Amino acid sequence: MIALAIAVGEEKYWKNINGPMIDCMADDEIDMKVIGLGLLYGMLKALGEELVVLMPELLPSLSECLEERDTNVVKLAKNIISLAENLCGESFSSYM
Repeated sequence: MIALAIAVGEEKYWKNINGPMIDCMADDEIDMKVIGLGLLYGMLKALGEELVVLMPELLPSLSECLEERDTNVVKLAKNIISLAENLCGESFSSYM
């Protein structure tokens, strides 16, 4: 999926990936949350600041992950938020 996002290189196509990624992060199964968060982290690392435009759609799911009981999910969500904040130079705390 990350390679696909890099290959298409356009925001309008990334939105097609965004929906399933949000679904994974919102899933009741921890493994699915980890997959969704891992995909998002990988895409942020690969696409950088360009992907930050999708963060408004992702923040509610990330916020829910911060409340998860599983510490791995919380840690991944915090890492993603930190990376995205560093990429755009803005804190997301007021949006969560």
